[in-house]
Amino acid sequence: MAEDRDIISNEEHELNYLLKKWGKKTNDSNRKILSDALDKFKDDNSFENHNRDNFYNYFKQMNIGDSLEASDGKKGSYTLTDITGDFKSKPKSKKSILWIILLIILTIIIILFIIFGLKYCNNLKPEEKIETVKTSDQNEEMNRKLAEEAAKKAELEKTNKISEIIKQNSPIYFVMDRSVLLSGEENKINNLINLLKEFKNISLTIEGHTAGIGLPENEMKLSIERADKIKMMLENGLKENSFNFTSKGYGAEEEAVPSSDTTKWHLNRRVEIKTVL
Repeated sequence: MAEDRDIISNEEHELNYLLKKWGKKTNDSNRKILSDALDKFKDDNSFENHNRDNFYNYFKQMNIGDSLEASDGKKGSYTLTDITGDFKSKPKSKKSILWIILLIILTIIIILFIIFGLKYCNNLKPEEKIETVKTSDQNEEMNRKLAEEAAKKAELEKTNKISEIIKQNSPIYFVMDRSVLLSGEENKINNLINLLKEFKNISLTIEGHTAGIGLPENEMKLSIERADKIKMMLENGLKENSFNFTSKGYGAEEEAVPSSDTTKWHLNRRVEIKTVL
């Protein structure tokens, strides 16, 4: 069998040796690719010696291994170890060396800061040390308060934005004596879902109401059905937003307009949505 430093020939046993060495199938297709590559290598005058080591380098540069079928039936890449048969580590790139130098410089700077900081603290008088601790505690408390105020402000802005969205799309009105939406009211539900999708973990109360024409027990049942219907529609549209919905019926207890005004009874057949703070 040929040694790694010999001149490579196009003989079949030589090609099979290389293919087995690199984990490739010893078939006619692979031998043809390898033989053609070897011929081109021998015609390439950029290599001073057309020996085995230089062919390995040529093989790698031209990505010939990607064209060869592996012994497991796949075509793929190869490593430097696959080609040369050794385990020499690759030389570090200039970029890697630069990063190492920068890391060393940064480490030295940090150490110097620590040394000078300790020296400064040791040179402080006892009362100066106490004052420094007090100032540090005061700054920490101030930062904590600022963070709390910023969080409260953000929560208030979110609540106001949600309330405005609900205000623009509520109440939602229903057909008389039924839990069926009036024509066009479904658009309000779709608007609510689309606009509320940017929020998460919000609690909303859905309140159902009636016009108070029938028996109180029937009106209460109908108001609950209306509230549950809107709750179900919102839950389906916002199921990925972790909203908490609570539905409740009030019957005709909380009128939007007086029941004496029969021309406006339709305004009492409604569902209202409220934000829970």
